[in-house]
Amino acid sequence: INVGSCYNTSTYKFTAPIAGVYYFYAIVYHKNTAGEYGTIQFSKNDATDLEGTGGGFYNNDSGSMYASIPTIVILNLSANDTIKVAFAGTGDYWNGEDESIFGGFLLG
Repeated sequence: INVGSCYNTSTYKFTAPIAGVYYFYAIVYHKNTAGEYGTIQFSKNDATDLEGTGGGFYNNDSGSMYASIPTIVILNLSANDTIKVAFAGTGDYWNGEDESIFGGFLLG
């Protein structure tokens, strides 16, 4: 549910409507083959220094591995700050609504 239309489905960014402390979560479905890795975190205002606990995994097996990578973060945001999920890795990921999720809410 996109209450307040704060999530832009074209840019995949959430824009904080008011200043406050926000809780965000994401689960990204990911595929790795041998020697590949994947991690997700959050990017605030398109920064390259990522926020949050990075969920991820490395495949040291010879076959393909599929996993859902979870991560969460609590951030202090100003009005109009943006947040997006940032994927880093060498494998493939899916951001469709059937495979991956992103959400959050204002704590106060």
